[in-house]
Amino acid sequence: MTDRTKLVLAGWANLSEAEREEFEREIRRYQQGAPLQKSNIQKNWINEAARVSLGPVGRFCPCCGK
Repeated sequence: MTDRTKLVLAGWANLSEAEREEFEREIRRYQQGAPLQKSNIQKNWINEAARVSLGPVGRFCPCCGK
């Protein structure tokens, strides 16, 4: 398993049950989309992630908790 996969799995494991369900719905929506839809979904995810404040350096990672 790659380090990137491990990081995503660690982030997923730190989600609540409701957040996991939302995450899984988004993945299914992406997987079922046509190529243009997938591109738009991916761009939206990137834009949303860019708005997340990571806070000051030295804090814990909001994704994996490290």
